[in-house]
Parts: sequence; C-alpha cells; structure tokens
Amino acid sequence: MRAESTRIIKEVRALMVPCFIVTAACALPLLRRKYGIGSMDDFPTLLAIVLGIPFLACSSFGNEFRNKTMELLMSQPVARTKVWSEKAIVTAAATGISVVVAFLSSGTPVHSSRDIGNFLIVFFVVMNCSATFWTLFARSTLGGLALSFGIVLLLFIGVSVNPFHVVPVYVFNAVLLTYSAVMLWLGWRKLSRFQMPGGFAGTDLMTVAPNIMPAGVTSLLRCRSNQVVLNLVRKELQLLRPLWVMAAFFVLGFPVVTAAATILPVSKGSKEILETLFVVVSTMYALVAMLLAGGASLSEEQESGLLAWHRTLPFSLRLHWAIKLIIGFISGLACAVALPGLMSLLMHAVLGPSFTALIRDRVDTNPLGLLLTVFFLSFWCVNAIGGMTRAVILLAAVGGMLAIAHNSGQWLASQYAGLAPNLVTYVISAFQLNPIPFEEIPSKLARLHSTDWWVVPAVSFAVIQSYAMFRRLPQYGILRLTRRLMPVLALAFVFGTIVEVGYENRWFDASYELFKDVAEAVVKFQPDITKLDALHPVSLTEGDLAGKAPLQASTERWLHNATLTIAATDRNEIDAYVKRRGVSRVYLVTMRLANGRNCRMSFAKFEAYGFSPPNHPSVWIVSKDCD
Repeated sequence: MRAESTRIIKEVRALMVPCFIVTAACALPLLRRKYGIGSMDDFPTLLAIVLGIPFLACSSFGNEFRNKTMELLMSQPVARTKVWSEKAIVTAAATGISVVVAFLSSGTPVHSSRDIGNFLIVFFVVMNCSATFWTLFARSTLGGLALSFGIVLLLFIGVSVNPFHVVPVYVFNAVLLTYSAVMLWLGWRKLSRFQMPGGFAGTDLMTVAPNIMPAGVTSLLRCRSNQVVLNLVRKELQLLRPLWVMAAFFVLGFPVVTAAATILPVSKGSKEILETLFVVVSTMYALVAMLLAGGASLSEEQESGLLAWHRTLPFSLRLHWAIKLIIGFISGLACAVALPGLMSLLMHAVLGPSFTALIRDRVDTNPLGLLLTVFFLSFWCVNAIGGMTRAVILLAAVGGMLAIAHNSGQWLASQYAGLAPNLVTYVISAFQLNPIPFEEIPSKLARLHSTDWWVVPAVSFAVIQSYAMFRRLPQYGILRLTRRLMPVLALAFVFGTIVEVGYENRWFDASYELFKDVAEAVVKFQPDITKLDALHPVSLTEGDLAGKAPLQASTERWLHNATLTIAATDRNEIDAYVKRRGVSRVYLVTMRLANGRNCRMSFAKFEAYGFSPPNHPSVWIVSKDCD
C-alpha cells in the first residue's frame, strides 16, 4: 500500500464516526415523513448543518492538534501542499455527503428547493475553504469552528445592512465565494509556513493566548501553600479558560446579532434569516458553554498529561472529583443561564418591544433541562472516552441513543399497556396491600409524559458512574464504553416505559376497582339498607359474601380469610352528587384483612339507570381508607 493511500485511510477513519452522526441528524426530517416519527423536529437538523458541517471541516487538522501529532505531520518528507490537498479531498467528501442528505431530506417544494440548494452549496464551499486557516490559527477543532461560523455570520450581517434594504442572492454568493477564495489561499499559505512550537502546555489558542486579566484577578487565582481546597478551585477556574473566553465573545457579539435581527434596516427575507441566526447563535452558545463547563477542565488535564500527576496530590480523589463537578456546574450556570439572562434584560431595556417579540416568538424560554443534561452527559463523556473532541462526538451519539431508548420504551408500553392494570391489581390482592396509595401513581406518571424528566434517572446514574471512572486511570475501548453506556440506556428505556404505561392508564384506579366490587357484592348480599344500622352491624366472612354475590378473582384474593362488618348510617356529610340522587343513608363496610390491615369505606346505592344491566346495582363510593 502506498503512503498516500495510508494517509487518506487515516483521514477517513478519523472522520467516519462524526460524519455518520451529522448525516443521521440531517436525515431526521426524512425519517419523520416516512415513518411518522412525531417526536422529532427540524432543530437537530438545523444544528447539524450549522455546527456539524463546520465541525467536520475543522476536524481534519483539529485532530492533529488534539492527538499531538501536528509536529510529526509537519516533519514528514511530504510536500505540505500534498498534505493539504489530501485532507481537503477527504473533508470535502465527508461534508458533501451530509449536505446532499440534508438537501434530499428537506422535503421543500420545487420553488423553494433552489434556495435551499443555493444555501447548502455556498455554506459547503465557505466552510471547507475557511476551515484550514481558522483551525491552524486557533490550533483546535472547537476554536476553528467558532471562528469559521462567527466570521460568516458577521459577513452576512454586514452585507444585509445597506441603504437599499434588498440584497440580491447573487450579491451574497459573490461576497461569500470571494471570501472563500481568499481563505482558501490563506489556508494554504498558513500551512506552508506553519511552525509548531514545543511546550508542556496545550496548544489551543484559548489556552496559550496572552493573559489579559487585570493583575488583581490574577493574584486571586494564584495558589497559596496553606489553602488546599481553594487551590483546587483556582485550578479549575483556570482550566475553564476557554469558557471565559467564549463568554467574553458572547458579551461582545450578542448585542450585534440582536440589533441585526430587530432594528437594522434589512429586507424581509434577510430579517427572517437574521432572526433564525439569532436563535441558532443563542442556542449554540448556551449548549457549547455547558459542554465546555462539563468537559473542558478534565479534557485539558488529560490531553496535557497532568491527570495522572494530579492523582498523586495529597487529597482524596472524591474531593477532587466533587470540586471539578461543582465548579463546572456553577460556571456553566453562570455563563449559559445567568449571563444570557442579564444580556436579555439589557437588550430589553434598550430595544423594548421589538426584542420582547423576538424572544417570545423564536426562543425557548425554558431550556434549563436540556442544558443540565448536556452538562452532566459531557462530564460523563470526558471521563468515559477522554479528550474534548471525542467527548463531543460521543455526546451526540449518546444523546441520540438516549432518545431512541426512551422512544423504544414508549412504543413497547403503548403496545402492552393493558397488562399493567392486571399486574398491579394482582400484586395488591396477592399480598393484601393497601390499594389507596396506588390510585395516584398513574396520574402522577402521566404528568411526566410531555416533560424531560424521563432523562433524570439516566443522567443521575451517569454522574455517579463518572466518579467510579474518575477514580481509575483512563482505560478506553469499545467494550468498556459499551459496558458503561448500557445501564444509562437501560434506565432511559425503563423510565420511558413506566411513564408511558402511567399515561396510557392514567384513568385506572386499582383501589376503586376493588372497593367497587366489594360494594356491589354487599348490596347484593343485603339490598335493603333500612335493615342495617350502626349499632347492630352484620358480620360475615369473605366466603359468606362470595356465596351470595360472586366476586372477581382479584377481590377474592384480596379478601382471603378476611372478616367484614356491614352497617348503615345517616350522614350529613354525604357529597352533593349523592344528595341530588335522593339518597339519605349510606352503607358502612369495615374489612379486616388476613394480615391485620383494616380497610373502611362508605358508599351509596342507586337504582339501575341508563345502560346498566338488569339486577346490577349502581354504587357511589363516598369515602375509603386503609390503615
């Protein structure tokens, strides 16, 4: 095999998994239309196009920086133009597959497909041409992605603002293609003159950039010999430097994007695109901020080789893990939730109703559940696989697998939901349990059906599992990763099944079925309530009752070896429904089960009405309780 083929195969293997994930996300609209999957929307597809394609374009050189192989690549006896062309061909093929799938799955009408196709082609060209320069400049995949997308966004805003308010499509294409040609030449020039400096620290631009913080802040972050815990906190805050840099860029860029989407004089079509970009940028920032908060600290220690050395420091690994998790969690909430909230309040004070309308119509105002899930899963992914880039790919795959496991559990529950009431009733009757606590379980589960709480057990287990992985030296592999992932997916599947069963049987009440069966049997046993009073109750056994009024099998099991006391009383607290039916006396039944539990109920007897069968009394349970 030639050396050229070997290098190309290496590039293909590196991009195979992320290309598959991005392509699968681009194909979600096609799956929804073909198989009627209703729980998906177009946001994952939009995110895959806007973020996934730049990620693929930047991954080729970004992987070299992440794996510390850039020095080796630059020292090979191969022309750098050849290296650049081989990487460009593989990257163009990977991104091209995703673009084609996104276009085919868009499902737009013929008159709109031209606009979609034009956008995808131009976006494909721009990202492939600019990725090399910005990745070499930032020296990381995520840095190249942020710069590539940010510059294109600024170009679009700059072209949209003009005195004519209407910008033809060919003007946008001309500007972006000119930018692509310039960046293509700059990328080749940057690679041909690239020098890789040696050093112990990471090579990421956001890590090695000059320190621009004030001296007072720097002194606060300097370690002290007598402050062990605070030194760990300072270390975590410094390792999260990419998050602080990204937050600073957000503070600078958010007003620009907001103003472009609300008050700048642009055409209607450009305004709609700018509003969409506002949503994408806001959402992307929040998600990436939580991603960096959860994984940047640990991944920097792993990639710089400091993790094993930090494990020898004289404090417990539990303390180290807890501080890393807590500081990342607080930092993520501060940058992804509090900072956008403060910026939104500022924009609302400056822009007024136009910003309020934009937020109300375009932005999800309750994304906290998704952001917390991204944080905890990113922390788990970095512990499981090591490295920020691999963790991002794994996070996308785990998120998709969690959704599949949850939907599979819902489908299974919807097919066999009718078995649950019989199973619950059998358990209650076989062990003679108190059925009243079971009556609210289906309704409580049904309230979780349309929420994101189904992910809480899986994420909670992942956090606990991350501590077990943190305590051991990193050991990566497909089998180990699968073994760690299976319990998380199993919890998502089981909880999805349970919630769907509760939703399908939200009107089922096990206690009502048992008590109603007993009440109907009591009416058949003693239909004349005037012969009963509270001072002279009638005592009988389950066998006596079943002899005159057959009971259901579950009720017979529940009343096995039980004794019953039947009486009647005049009650002033009879509910309004019973009073309207003209009933003035109610039955009082006390059941002493074989295990010593006492259950009591009061009910009223109505004459058969409506579609009730002959000789089938209607009863209304007024109250019921058990010890």
